Amino acid sequence: SRAALERGAKEKSLLAALVALPTAAIASMVLLLGPENLIAAFVGLFFVLVTGALLTPLATVGLMKLAEPFVEKVFGISGSLAIRGVTSSLSRTGVAMAALTVAIATVIGVGIMIASFRASLVNWLDDTLVADLYLQSDVQVEERGPFTEARLLAIQDLPSVEGLSLSRLRRLQTPDGELNLRAMSPGPNGWGLSFVTGNAEEAISMLELQQGVLVSEPFAFRRAVNKGDLLNLPTPNGMQTFSILGVIRDYYTDGGSVTISLDTYRRYWEDNGLTGVGIYFAASTPHRSIQPAVESIMGSGTRFRLLSNGTIKTRSLIIFDRTFQITEVLRILASLVAFLGILNALTSLQLERAREIATLRALGASPRQVSALGFVQTGLLGLAAGLVAIPLGTALAALLVFVINERSFGWSMDFVTQAKPMLLGVALAVTAALLAGLYPAARAGRLNIITHLREE
Repeated sequence: SRAALERGAKEKSLLAALVALPTAAIASMVLLLGPENLIAAFVGLFFVLVTGALLTPLATVGLMKLAEPFVEKVFGISGSLAIRGVTSSLSRTGVAMAALTVAIATVIGVGIMIASFRASLVNWLDDTLVADLYLQSDVQVEERGPFTEARLLAIQDLPSVEGLSLSRLRRLQTPDGELNLRAMSPGPNGWGLSFVTGNAEEAISMLELQQGVLVSEPFAFRRAVNKGDLLNLPTPNGMQTFSILGVIRDYYTDGGSVTISLDTYRRYWEDNGLTGVGIYFAASTPHRSIQPAVESIMGSGTRFRLLSNGTIKTRSLIIFDRTFQITEVLRILASLVAFLGILNALTSLQLERAREIATLRALGASPRQVSALGFVQTGLLGLAAGLVAIPLGTALAALLVFVINERSFGWSMDFVTQAKPMLLGVALAVTAALLAGLYPAARAGRLNIITHLREE
């Protein structure tokens, strides 16, 4: 009977939930107590997924219990039958439901991670790009290059130009590998640095007094250094030791960088070259009114790039979005997995329930009502999977942001939860389930009543 099937499904769901307890414990032990490396992080992530899959049937039973009054009120007896059909068929559809939930949770988790990364990148660009215009030259120039003293003074004297910032980017070969050394002389709006560890005011004050350097997060992660440690850097006069004043956020390169004051750099490296100049405007000065004058001062035969901070932000975000377009493939694969899994489960379930469907037809249910019943049940399966995938996907996103990403690249980022990835995941689950239910529902409406009523 249906009641017996429901009891059996609930018992199996409870058993699966009990099995999930040790997998959750293993995940916690690996992530909290295990070695802090990438392999351990992925092992922990795997056990979190297993835990979510095992909890899916019990969560589905609970959701159907909560939804039953509403669905019955909207769809009447057909809604009640659909709700009970979802619960009683979990022994057959449970595996497909778990697969659908994991697939959708992966889509949600990656979506939240990308949204968090993008929001963090936007905040970092806002903190870093403090000048209005940026002049850039070849990073490998050894002399002053296009940024001669006369040109800099001419730009400084332009109307509405409030000040300039100077920078020199140089790649150094060290015993531990190559690093980017960034020497800076700040402009009117400050250094444009976002600190992760260390007191910002104290560190900047000591940086200006030539008493140390700042390192980026990836550099601190890969070299296992932190605030207060000593760092050896090669100079033309041999290795020099600098104190690390703090760790700053930097998405410029995953290899890491070291920031030093321009005066300190020139003192030890004996290099007056410049690779970048930031131009600061007085309030409400339009970029277009200054750009032609700056280009005229630099000269047509000089190799340089002149970009506004808005243009740099826009191009950076375009590159970011293009990089993560591959996640669209993930959504397609998740949809395919969901479609095939649910289709197989529903087709098998229809064969088992052929006598029950025939009985409903014999009691007066029309082919359309039978098809609608199967269609509603399929939609409820997809909705339940999508809703269960939201907390699981959020947990996966947290692991990707705070564990996987940091252990892979050394970057930290803010955790930003947005409704869009979650709603997209639920819509994807429901759509895949409804598409998979089209054929079984249509076939149920065309079922031969007499043949199946005669079967034992």
